[in-house]
Amino acid sequence: MTYHKKSSEYVSDTNSDVAVASTVAVTGFKPSAALLSLARSGRSGIRRRQVAILVGKGVEAATVKAIYTELLAEGAMPRFVGSRQGKIATADNGTLDVEVSLYDGASVLYDAVVIADGDLSVQQLAKDINTLNFIRQQYRHCTPFLAIGAGAQLLAKADVPLTLPSGLADPALLVESAYELKKALAAFKRTLAMH
Repeated sequence: MTYHKKSSEYVSDTNSDVAVASTVAVTGFKPSAALLSLARSGRSGIRRRQVAILVGKGVEAATVKAIYTELLAEGAMPRFVGSRQGKIATADNGTLDVEVSLYDGASVLYDAVVIADGDLSVQQLAKDINTLNFIRQQYRHCTPFLAIGAGAQLLAKADVPLTLPSGLADPALLVESAYELKKALAAFKRTLAMH
C-alpha cells in the first residue's frame, strides 16, 4: 500500500480498511558522508582499522612483533588473537601476550586478519574450530588477509580458496613467506586502506 499527499493529508491508493499510522509527513534527510563507512575510503590510510593477528603456541615472535609495531605506528589497532587469552610460548623460547581470545572477540570486530608464521602455532590453531570459523566468517565478509609462511595452511584448512571464481588471484588474500615480509606488509596496508 502506498500513500501520496493530496492537499494537506495523506490518502491511500487502495480501498483498504487498514488505519493510517500517521498523517504527518515523513521528513527526508540526505545521507551524511561522515556516517558512511566507504565515504572516505583510502583517504585516512589504515588509521583506526582493527587488525586481528592470529597467534598460537610456537608462533614466530619476531615476525608478528614487527607486524604489530608497524601497524600500530601507522594508527591501526592490531590485537594478538588466539585460542586463549594470556601468555603463550613462542618459537624463540620467549613469550607473547594474547590480548583477545577467539571466544571473546567476534570476527565482525576486525577489519583485517594476519595469520602468523610458525608450524606449531598453525597446528595448534588448526585444531580449534573457533579459529576456522573466525577465518571463514572473515573471508565471507571480504576481509583482507595476510598469511605469513605456514599461516597459509590455515586458509586451506578453513577451505578458503586463494582464487576468485574467475580463476584470478584474490587481491584480498596475500600469502607470503617471512622473507618477503616488508613487501607483503606494504601490499596488505594498501589493501586495508581501501577497506
